[in-house]
Amino acid sequence: MSSPEPRHPGYRTLVDSLEPGADLIDFTSPPGGFSNSTRVVRLRTRAGSELALVVRTYAASDYDPPAARARREHDVLTGLQAHGVPAPRPLLLDVDGVHLGVPTLVTSYLVGRHRVDQRRPHQWASATAATLARIHAVPCSAAGEHLMNGRYEATWFARPDAAPPFLAASAVGEHVWSAAREALGGARPVAPVLVHLDYWAGNLLWKGDEVAAVLDWEEASCGDPGIDVAYARLELCLLGVPEAADTFLATYEAEAGRQVHHLGLWELAAAARALPDPAGWVAEWVELGAVSCNDAEAWARLERFVDEAARRSG
Repeated sequence: MSSPEPRHPGYRTLVDSLEPGADLIDFTSPPGGFSNSTRVVRLRTRAGSELALVVRTYAASDYDPPAARARREHDVLTGLQAHGVPAPRPLLLDVDGVHLGVPTLVTSYLVGRHRVDQRRPHQWASATAATLARIHAVPCSAAGEHLMNGRYEATWFARPDAAPPFLAASAVGEHVWSAAREALGGARPVAPVLVHLDYWAGNLLWKGDEVAAVLDWEEASCGDPGIDVAYARLELCLLGVPEAADTFLATYEAEAGRQVHHLGLWELAAAARALPDPAGWVAEWVELGAVSCNDAEAWARLERFVDEAARRSG
């Protein structure tokens, strides 16, 4: 399913449904937002003021229909407005693709920049951890009826009797699969919360040292908060600032007022998402301003992370 081009006439009807008679000025594609087409549409209203809207169109995937993801993101963003989580405001939901031929969500545009701060990793980690604690304070019931099952989505790879091909391709992957299978059997469910499931630098906008917006809620789930904590810790470790991962955990637990359970299991689940090749993530971080590393460094960092997670899960 291809993304609608800016010349698509549906943009005109879409804008008219929100700002009748406004002139379309330009279209830009922001960094981050790698899973779907996201465009910032700038327009001039009939009153002469300039306005920016974010238009997200949903492509086919192997885990959920586009319409379901659009509806889920709309419902979650609606629920977040009342809970103090910095996030875009939903303005229009078109699950049937009336305007652009594909499921579409229009949201407010929030000013901010992406940030990968390896120079001040502890401050960066603390701010992102505090924001995550705010997200996890939102009850699942406030986020609509279409949340995914976070536990299943995070551990699907460990359920087959043999490692999936993307894990079987390396010794690290085999280690992740076997250790996660062993840990999963003894991990009792904890009280579920709203889980983002893709909490990384590409989905955060900053104003100065504060998180201005958390983006990309299409995979939002109800599940164990450790899923998001572990994924954020993996990012910090692969970026070469593992000490900041400990800062992240300490800040999160202090802000949330609870300990993260089964952290080793969720770190193994996070590591599975970096395979079959962790170096593939580096280009995305570099686009957001990170200092690059070579393939050998990426693999070495992942191996250390997996070894520690396996020890913790055992």
